[in-house]
Amino acid sequence: MAVPTIPDSPIAMRREYLNTAREVATRQPTEENTAYLIALTQALLRDVCGEPDLEIRIGVPRSAVKRAQAQKVQA
Repeated sequence: MAVPTIPDSPIAMRREYLNTAREVATRQPTEENTAYLIALTQALLRDVCGEPDLEIRIGVPRSAVKRAQAQKVQA
């Protein structure tokens, strides 16, 4: 599934953010909708702050990655 494009309109962007955040919070988050939520968050922060170079970086501990990989192998 391809990640949808981020709307240009600030109002549409905020609406899309709320819908995506609700989906991530109430359902099992997927890699796609989590990535989209991060991209929307970054776009909203750029819009609010007026900082075009603002970038969000998410770090995941190696132990969590290893644990997820081990669970995939067992499944």
